[in-house]
Amino acid sequence: MIDIQTELLNRDCLYQNGIPIAKHILEIQIDFYTADQQIYVENGTMLILQDQGKGIFLEENEKVKISVKQENMNKQPGHTFEIGYIENGKPFKVDTVEVEQYEVWLKGGTQREYFPYFKNISSDRIILNYHIVKERMEK
Repeated sequence: MIDIQTELLNRDCLYQNGIPIAKHILEIQIDFYTADQQIYVENGTMLILQDQGKGIFLEENEKVKISVKQENMNKQPGHTFEIGYIENGKPFKVDTVEVEQYEVWLKGGTQREYFPYFKNISSDRIILNYHIVKERMEK
C-alpha cells in the first residue's frame, strides 16, 4: 500500500513492474531559490518539491542547478538517494546518488514545468541540504 499525498503524479506511474516507486509520496512546500534548505527524507519516501502548487518553469534558454549535500555521512556512510523531477505527471530519474555532495542541471524547453524530487532508497533517514539556482544559458 502506498501512502500518496500528491496530485502531481499520474496514477499509472505509481508502480514499475508491479512494485511501488516509493512507500510514501509527499509534496513539500518550499521557496525554490532560498539558499541552503534542509529536509529529512525517511526510508522509502519520495519528497516532491513545489512552491504554492507550482514547479520550476524554464524557458528554452534557461537552466537550473540543484546542489545537494548529505549530512552525517561521516557517521553513517552509504546513504543512497535518487534525484529526479516530475514533468506532466511522470517521474524522470536523473541519477542515483551515493556521495556526500552532488549537483545536477535541468535544461529548459518550451515552457517546461519541473517538480524536483528526492527519493530515499537507503535503509536509514537521510538529511539533505540543497540549493536551487536558475541561470540563463549562453547563446
